[in-house]
Amino acid sequence: MDDHHADYGDDVPAWLAGMKQIEHLAPAGADTWLTIVETLSDTAVPLPRTVFNGPNDIRYVPTPDRTGLTLAPGREADPAF
Repeated sequence: MDDHHADYGDDVPAWLAGMKQIEHLAPAGADTWLTIVETLSDTAVPLPRTVFNGPNDIRYVPTPDRTGLTLAPGREADPAF
């Protein structure tokens, strides 16, 4: 919503109406997941690995030498990544 605050401002009913117009575009189904890519930044606050750690979630973590990313241990590859 932050990206479109200028469009809707604090008009929650207008925002809800806009969401209602596009809700048919959301994928249907019961499976949900997130693909998390941990930051390589030295100053960013890291997302704890216990957050978004569902059975379908996929997490990429820094390599030991911090020059790239690799799949977190125990996770399967995300075919869309």
